[in-house]
Amino acid sequence: MKRLFLPTSSLVLAVGLATARVPDNLVTEGLPAIPLELRAGAGRYLEFRAAAFNGWHPRKREMLITTRFADSPQLHLVKMPGGARKQLAFLPEPVARGAFQPKRGECIVYTQDIGVAIARLQSDPKLEGERIAVMGGSYGGFMVLASMAAYSETLRAGVDVVGISNFLTFLKNTQDYRRDLRRAEYGDERDEKMRVFLEKARIRNPEDHAQPNRSTVRQRQLFRHLSRSLGGLEQIQSRPCPGLRG
Repeated sequence: MKRLFLPTSSLVLAVGLATARVPDNLVTEGLPAIPLELRAGAGRYLEFRAAAFNGWHPRKREMLITTRFADSPQLHLVKMPGGARKQLAFLPEPVARGAFQPKRGECIVYTQDIGVAIARLQSDPKLEGERIAVMGGSYGGFMVLASMAAYSETLRAGVDVVGISNFLTFLKNTQDYRRDLRRAEYGDERDEKMRVFLEKARIRNPEDHAQPNRSTVRQRQLFRHLSRSLGGLEQIQSRPCPGLRG
């Protein structure tokens, strides 16, 4: 009868070679192999969940929260103190926050990354995917300008209200009492590395990026365009509310 002997040292060596796989979208250089045991141990500190309050229902004692589901935060409804959460959004990408429709709370709106939002709107057969516009003020205004530059072939129009297109010129021209407050928020342009970063973030003439039949409306044009739109606002508000429902 033949017997097979396997040296213990060889077995230990084989186990020790098991390493974590590097994702295909990463290029590593000089990075040592990561043992699976180390990845499993560190994973316990990365897998956690917290809940963030988003807002109250305008008529009921109900609230919206965002909390992680699977790999990304999703929107949930809580109807009572200590009650179970009801998941409302089942999306592959994170939901930043949500809010009930004001006054009636008949539906819910939520925010996501602009690229994800555009893709969802284009995939909805009930909507006209070629007639998408963005509007925002302050940070939202920067979002409008950046979106019109990055998605100029997709977006039909953008309305920018006091959005910053150049953080360097903003920090230079803003009032003295605001400058230090904004430096803490945007970055200190006196630091050379930060200055280079802010220069890269500058939106260069978003109007130049626009395709034919696309437009970026700045604040000086806003009221003229809004005056044309207010006539249909009441009709829009009186329609059944689309979107998520609790």
